[in-house]
Amino acid sequence: MSSKATIHITFPKAGIENSWVNSFLENFKFSAQKVIGEKFEIRIKNADFDSVSSIKGVSKLDVFLIIMSEKLLETDEYYKELQDLCGVLSLDIHQETGASKIFKILLNSNDSIQQPEGLKQLSGYNFFEYIGRRKAVSILDFEKNNSKTWSRILDVVYDVNDTIKRLSNRDESLNKNFVYLGSCSTDQANYRDDIRRELQHFGFRILPYVDLPSEQASLQDIVNENLSRSKFVIQILGEQYGPLTNEGKNSVFDIENLTIRQFIKNNPDKNQFIWLPAGMKNIESKQELYINRIKRDDSNQQSQIIESTLEEFKNTIAEYLEAGNQYPNEKTDVDLYIISQHNDDISFIDSIKGNLDIEVRKSFEPDKIISYQEHLQLLENTDNILLFYNNADLTWLKSKTGDAVKAMGMGRKAPFKQFVIVSKSKLDIDEISTWLNPVKNILEADTASLKEFFNNIMEFKKQ
Repeated sequence: MSSKATIHITFPKAGIENSWVNSFLENFKFSAQKVIGEKFEIRIKNADFDSVSSIKGVSKLDVFLIIMSEKLLETDEYYKELQDLCGVLSLDIHQETGASKIFKILLNSNDSIQQPEGLKQLSGYNFFEYIGRRKAVSILDFEKNNSKTWSRILDVVYDVNDTIKRLSNRDESLNKNFVYLGSCSTDQANYRDDIRRELQHFGFRILPYVDLPSEQASLQDIVNENLSRSKFVIQILGEQYGPLTNEGKNSVFDIENLTIRQFIKNNPDKNQFIWLPAGMKNIESKQELYINRIKRDDSNQQSQIIESTLEEFKNTIAEYLEAGNQYPNEKTDVDLYIISQHNDDISFIDSIKGNLDIEVRKSFEPDKIISYQEHLQLLENTDNILLFYNNADLTWLKSKTGDAVKAMGMGRKAPFKQFVIVSKSKLDIDEISTWLNPVKNILEADTASLKEFFNNIMEFKKQ
């Protein structure tokens, strides 16, 4: 039995073009050598073994890649081979040990492929995409300029590498650092993959390993079990309401959200980020009602609803991860809270403030990023807010003014004394926020108005 990890790759004899399989194997082996190094060996069906059932002496470091297509029939001998694989691993989809050793390479949607029940619910890696209004399936090719195929292969390789490190006990953090990344409709699947890679870059592993079932009780059990192991939660809202549960009233995504909401309520140490991609079109009417309900019911100190571009959302997550619990006891009762984006140059504000005795907190300072919970607490407790808008995407600005509205609903006892948006060009205040009152727009070049803003703070302190 080899001390190296062994990656077994198997596929059906019929139904898949040999050229695709050969291209996949070539690219996977090249990528694995770059990422995993020399700590593994690859064994390929037909060349190294006849079928999974013929493999003897499976060790804890053995993992399996299975290539699957819609043309796989229940009567095919490959179906029997996959049943044997479930037996070899004593597969239990609720146990990570077996589930994380299997990597499904899907050339069609998971639901359309005939496969043993033990495998059906495991999530896979989609090497296909939907094209056209009829959502025809197109298998990703291996042209050099096809970054989608390359990204998918790297997803598999990095996950295989994580599993090997965990199984060999070379990295204990891999047993602890989990994030719950919620399900999403097909229109947001590529974005979900991108967010998944971003989280892996920060050293997190993604839960759940399985696709959520349609039966509501089982769905809730799986979600709760995975939430209990996760550091925090991310959900993605798309254009589609999604498949209904067997009960027929709510979608799978809807029940998942309700389950998460209850879990978050019962676990005040957990945080949730709900991403609503900016500029979504063709939103189903039922999904629009669902989104409005989430905006109404999921707004609290633990849950942040972010309507933004993908890059802005990833920046928010990065800020949260970098902040961590580094400054949990910072004072949130200050004279002025300044909100800006990470790379904004706001040094001119300090020069205008001068030596006035004003206690200031900033959303960004050198080597210091406040957590989202502190951000909300500062909005709840601070009377004077200066929000610097550097002509970035307007959704960021609306998100931050929305946070101020949220703070007023969570315990702020009086309106802000001063809420000023400093910008390079004039803004339509009514478009930004209907609910904030008073709110004022000051141009960056208007030094006199900014000095008046700071002098007002000093007058308030005397009262």
